[in-house]
Amino acid sequence: MSASIRGVLVTIKMVEDKLRLGLDDVVQQGPRQWEQDVLVTFKDYDPESFKKLELNDEELAALGHYIWARLSAFYKRGEYSK
Repeated sequence: MSASIRGVLVTIKMVEDKLRLGLDDVVQQGPRQWEQDVLVTFKDYDPESFKKLELNDEELAALGHYIWARLSAFYKRGEYSK
């Protein structure tokens, strides 16, 4: 049995008056078909601040670090496209 191919999905959606940035793990089901596997985390932002890219360096670094860490974990487990 071969390992699954996994990835990270980043989404945005309006929830009440906030813009929600979500990070989920996904698993590939077919050539262009992905399925959400795990809702990992989310954070709500003011839409105007989001539009103006008003993330501080710490928030931006944390987001990048999270994505890198998830992809690194998938790589270590062999869960990537070869």
